[in-house]
Amino acid sequence: MCPEVESKQALRARYRALRRGLSAEWRAVADNRLCTAVLDYVQSLGIRHVHVFLPISRLQEVHTFPLVADLLAAGCQVYTSRMKGEEVHTVQVDDLEALERDAWGIPVPPERSGPVSEELIELVVVPLLAYNARGFRVGYGKGVYDRLLRRCRSGVYAVGLSYFPEPEIFEEEAHDVALTALCAVNSSGDQVIWHHF
Repeated sequence: MCPEVESKQALRARYRALRRGLSAEWRAVADNRLCTAVLDYVQSLGIRHVHVFLPISRLQEVHTFPLVADLLAAGCQVYTSRMKGEEVHTVQVDDLEALERDAWGIPVPPERSGPVSEELIELVVVPLLAYNARGFRVGYGKGVYDRLLRRCRSGVYAVGLSYFPEPEIFEEEAHDVALTALCAVNSSGDQVIWHHF
């Protein structure tokens, strides 16, 4: 019997509910493990230019602020996204204390931080709700990170972060861009599981 293919819409609803069911204490442990693992990965590759999503707290996303702080302390150039209408701009992050919340509740650098070229980026830390065995992800349905990854240099690393280690089955779409790797945690949240695609 073939496994059932689930729609992206159904996966979004299911994984949002699963995230809401995780305790703050569990997420804090998992966030620490995920951020430490990604920092180690970045350093093992000798990468200096890293784009990191900043978490939308109401969506219980992985809290990436410790990763950003550690990358900055290690001398890396750190970038994130800022939405302007339907367009996504890459901006530099210099100071976590200076971040503001945009209309969607996403922490972003102040407006004075102008856009930078995605060609600089060597690795992108990507948010997701679910993923499949081929490294394609289910995000929030706007295609923001798919568009960003297509603008980056050839060979850019795309690393997803997930609280859930098991891949799902869903239909990929033509605009989807696959991850290079996925960093997840086990059900206890205290051990990291890597998937490379």
